[in-house]
Amino acid sequence: AGELDLTEEQLAATRGIFARMEASAIELGREIVARERRLDELFAAREIDPETLATEVERLGELNGRLRAVHLAAHLDTTDLLTPAQRESYFRARGYEDGEAHDPSRHHG
Repeated sequence: AGELDLTEEQLAATRGIFARMEASAIELGREIVARERRLDELFAAREIDPETLATEVERLGELNGRLRAVHLAAHLDTTDLLTPAQRESYFRARGYEDGEAHDPSRHHG
């Protein structure tokens, strides 16, 4: 927030974005851990077959994809709040050399 010189309104909005992202990520993380545990238990009990393996791994992949989407959506929502100069600083802080070239909001609007 300090590096980007956020306004009070931007700061409040980013805190809301983070809180929503965190709640969704925690819920998905719990589902992922439970699915991984189930997969481990099936292997340990030698109760797994190729069809069950495929199903369980597909479910894990879908959950991991949803988790990734939650995180990336929070970044999109955040960049929508920023001025062009703030966006450039944001992407540089995230490790991109050319902030504007990697601005995901440029592809959605």
